[in-house]
Amino acid sequence: MARRNALTLAAATAALTLAAAAPAQAAPISIGLSTKTSDSDGFAYLSATLSFTDGGRGIDLTGKVTDRCPADSHGAYAIITVHLSGGGFRTWTPQDANGCGGGTPFDHDVNFNVHVKDVSFLLQERDNGTVVRSTSRVVTNG
Repeated sequence: MARRNALTLAAATAALTLAAAAPAQAAPISIGLSTKTSDSDGFAYLSATLSFTDGGRGIDLTGKVTDRCPADSHGAYAIITVHLSGGGFRTWTPQDANGCGGGTPFDHDVNFNVHVKDVSFLLQERDNGTVVRSTSRVVTNG
């Protein structure tokens, strides 16, 4: 009986040690960016959810970039850049340039096999290629 209790205690201790060593997943981060001002009718909007995964070496990113109307010939353009340790990066450029649509969704679940330093979001409202308004946010991993 004492031997069985010792084995059970050893197994429980090993399980707790493994659980403590496993990297914790960070809670998802909500991102909301808008170029709306008090005097603008139309504007660009970005909504996203970001999680750092794979022990900080990956991301799970979902969201949408939307051109909010009236139809004013402006479009919504996002530049999302993942900065990696060692100087590498990965960029996505979702856009809603048609005006007054339902927006453009994006979904990226990527393991980079190297530490992710941060993810930057730049949202621009453009009129015929010229930036009218912009806003940004950087989310640091760690």
